Amino acid sequence: MINKKNNDKRVAFSFDGDGDRLLMTIDKKILSGDEIMYLIAKDLLNKEKKPKIACSIMTNPGSVKAFQKLGIKIIETNVGDTYLMEEIKKGNADIGFESSGHFILNYENDMLLGDGLLVAKTMIDIFSRYNLSGVRSWLEEIELSPMKTENLKLEKKRLNNIVIKECINKIIKTKSIDDKIIIRPSGTEELIRVTVGMEDSNKLDETMKEIKKCIMGGKE
Repeated sequence: MINKKNNDKRVAFSFDGDGDRLLMTIDKKILSGDEIMYLIAKDLLNKEKKPKIACSIMTNPGSVKAFQKLGIKIIETNVGDTYLMEEIKKGNADIGFESSGHFILNYENDMLLGDGLLVAKTMIDIFSRYNLSGVRSWLEEIELSPMKTENLKLEKKRLNNIVIKECINKIIKTKSIDDKIIIRPSGTEELIRVTVGMEDSNKLDETMKEIKKCIMGGKE
């Protein structure tokens, strides 16, 4: 979509190598998968269709709140679009997404597709009916929380250590139900990924330090 006055690209789409992941920008701002799915969900609600949505555990806490305000049921899965598809096939969800840009959409109520091009087509259709200002107003309804992921180059088996587990659990018990703490071994590398999402960025940094101390045995 082009602004004819200054030839500036207002909306742009980009895809990964196999075309199943979408990156989208509005006014040069990169939208997360959370925000893109929120726009799709708003459109479905306007069509009097309330979707059940599967999302990965990496989904932003702020977007989960936004979907809940719309009365939309959210089911969180392990990381990977395969898990999204499993929940849809079980009937627990109608569509799915990952913050990284993977989406599973139901094409014409007949075929489930994880296709970035289909998502772009869906978004172009939304823009054609609500225009850019309407879509921007929807985005104002979703307030994403600060999130941070750090990769610790440590043996993954450390997460099986009882002392480390107890230390992490003590930290988690002190946090709000709206906070997100995800600690998982990498599926491809010998490292541990720590993700924390909280409304307060200062508390986020403190929590990240506490968790790293647990995993690293009291060292930073």
